[in-house]
Amino acid sequence: MELRKINIQDALAQWEYTTELPADENGLTNPYHGVSYEEYVGTVLPKLISYEQPVDMPDWFVPETYYYLRLFGW
Repeated sequence: MELRKINIQDALAQWEYTTELPADENGLTNPYHGVSYEEYVGTVLPKLISYEQPVDMPDWFVPETYYYLRLFGW
């Protein structure tokens, strides 16, 4: 297993995982449930990656980095 930063190279596996999570389960929400691969790669992924080095964000915004646990063979 390997902990990997979200990235474009692993987009297909990240999309499969993210979009299959329930939209709402026990109060935890997933706004990306069911989005198309094209929308994920074209809109969602760039937005999530940009949060690590935010540009033009409000003063209160805290940078964040998304990680995925990569299983070997993925």
